[in-house]
Amino acid sequence: MLDAKILTFLEVARLGSYTRAAECLHLTQPAVTQQIHRLEEHFGRRLVDTRGRGVRLTPAGEELKKHVQIELVNERRLMQRMAAGVPPLRLGATLSIADYYLPKPLAGVLASGQAPQVCVGNTQTLTRRMLEGELDCALVEGLFDRALFEPHRWRTARFVAAARAGHPLAGKPCTMNDLCACPLLVREQGSGTRAVLESALFARGMDLSAFARTVELGSFGLIKAALAAIDAVTFLYEGVLADEAGLAVLDVTDFALERPLYFLTPLGSSERERCLALLEALAPSAPQGGEASEA
Repeated sequence: MLDAKILTFLEVARLGSYTRAAECLHLTQPAVTQQIHRLEEHFGRRLVDTRGRGVRLTPAGEELKKHVQIELVNERRLMQRMAAGVPPLRLGATLSIADYYLPKPLAGVLASGQAPQVCVGNTQTLTRRMLEGELDCALVEGLFDRALFEPHRWRTARFVAAARAGHPLAGKPCTMNDLCACPLLVREQGSGTRAVLESALFARGMDLSAFARTVELGSFGLIKAALAAIDAVTFLYEGVLADEAGLAVLDVTDFALERPLYFLTPLGSSERERCLALLEALAPSAPQGGEASEA
């Protein structure tokens, strides 16, 4: 069981206030302050910065928070096992993966008798939920903190520009500058697809403002419907365009990108072995080792 001082530290970090943490923990504020000071003495580092307005974690405090969050998740999972036996694994998947890459391998897993719970969300939401103990593993396409997760390459997918089949740029070579004259349809903040696009643009010294205008839409269904109606462009994984006869991949001569889709587990997770068994069942021919040496 985690030390009471650690739990107090997590509440201070979550709420950004000694006063509010004391209220939630039913302690006095001096008691909360004393516990934080004792924790700082134990580690020999400042963990909390109280200068200015509010309370912020120092770099050492952030490092401690990352470590103890995983310990807390493992403790909760152990309690679930002891109370009700081995619980089903909780798998997260981003929208692109859940709708266009996961159905077939998941059907095979379900047919074998395994029954993971599946939650769909964007990369930012799924990684947060893993750290908060609400998910055991996730399939993501976006960017993530490699200091917090153990990544395994699930498969590779082409990241492409797309438009309606009758778009003026469809069916002929074009450049990124040509695309910038068009409206751009993008997913919401926190989406892996958007993060990949912004990273690719940044590498070219560009950002979303380079396009004629940007329209944010929170689902691929909305994006596809908008593409069919107007001469806009978007960037997405090629698999999302499967069976879409009215949409086309654009031949952008100065843009080519393949991206890995990752299976993540939180570092130090007590469910690691079960998660890796699920990964093998979902993609038995995919590389199964950790990929810390990959770019």
